[in-house]
Amino acid sequence: MVGTGTHHSKRLLAGGGLIMLFLTPEWVAQFDSPPLRGIAVESLRDLILRDHLIGSLTDALRRDCLPLSAATRSQAVALAYALAARLIAALALPSASPSRRLSNETMDRIAARLSLNASERIPPSLLAREAGVSPSHFRVLFKATTGMTCEQYILRHRILRAKSLIETGTHTIGQIAHMTGFADHSHLTKAFTRLLGAPPKSFFPPVRTA
Repeated sequence: MVGTGTHHSKRLLAGGGLIMLFLTPEWVAQFDSPPLRGIAVESLRDLILRDHLIGSLTDALRRDCLPLSAATRSQAVALAYALAARLIAALALPSASPSRRLSNETMDRIAARLSLNASERIPPSLLAREAGVSPSHFRVLFKATTGMTCEQYILRHRILRAKSLIETGTHTIGQIAHMTGFADHSHLTKAFTRLLGAPPKSFFPPVRTA
């Protein structure tokens, strides 16, 4: 999100999506959070894990409003306002004391372990050992760091992994369920729809016609 009048540049070192929201100070001032100053650059990964609606809004922009046209412009504007409001709320959440949080390095190790073992059920006690603290203390630190329980975080991580696999269009829902640790197609579909507000099949890439 970029404050008006701010000069900015960003280099993308790998392929990926980029959403830029230009917000006036007057619009931001309606929120209780402090006004944004300059440019705020955030990876959406952690924010989506914290607030699944952010992911749903970005998906809706991509799916329903691109390519941008006169017919889709009003919907894109409405979704962009909703996304901006949600991002401001997520970025304004008060942080716990550093001594009561897991370090970025620890969270990176946890995310890497979850990604490498996406098809397995990883107990929180194993992640506690990764963090080098007792399971009970880990639960407290994890909730303070992410705003959710370890079980909620793991489930969201698996669902977002399933979403990324679905978007490649190279696997069936049943195969993806197995690859991400769900019992079957139905189990994945139910959890996926509850979190993202749409069934897995709606995220398959459109079929290209010759």
